[in-house]
Amino acid sequence: MERLVAYISRQLLEEDDAQPSSFRIQGRSHEHGRVRRFPRFAMSGASLPGMVTVLPDCPKPDHGRCTHSDGSWRPLPGVVRADSRASRVSLVKAKTTENEAWVDSHYELDRDRALWYCVRPFARAIERLRGENTRHSVVMGRLLAHDELLTAWEGFDLPKNPAGATLAFLRWIIRIADEEAHGEYEHRPKRWRSMPWTELSDAQRNAVIAGDEAS
Repeated sequence: MERLVAYISRQLLEEDDAQPSSFRIQGRSHEHGRVRRFPRFAMSGASLPGMVTVLPDCPKPDHGRCTHSDGSWRPLPGVVRADSRASRVSLVKAKTTENEAWVDSHYELDRDRALWYCVRPFARAIERLRGENTRHSVVMGRLLAHDELLTAWEGFDLPKNPAGATLAFLRWIIRIADEEAHGEYEHRPKRWRSMPWTELSDAQRNAVIAGDEAS
């Protein structure tokens, strides 16, 4: 069981990395030679006290400017990952309310703009587990946080065979991830627990919106 948890955790980390096997052959000059400070904001958009300080990415700026062109440029830690995640998110709006949320999109449209492919199959499998069984989803999250088996089940009715029950949904995650990795979708599947219309396909949702506008 520990090996399965470690395997799933490793796959999630690899999916979360932007092009983990790629290397910059010919870099560009460093972008910022001076210290920069930015205001802080909460997730809700509320202003927070203090400033975020970003150090220079150029080790030896010349009067505040970088003159390097030897391929030594590297983005700040976390920038590549943040940029890759920002390119995948989409704004989801509810049909009956004004609620909306930014959600991580696990699907990518292919070049001929015909089919959708899952680019993060294990993350999508974890998301589907959350929709299928909240209890198992919580236990999975605790296992990924390196909790012991009995600790992971704490607060829930303990199954007669905790190890067997855990192995069952671990294997389910791997099976669903394999299904997503090899799946081709005419309409991108959407499922977000707080947004009612997302259980519909793109075509169905557009038909509903068109019908509402016509009436």
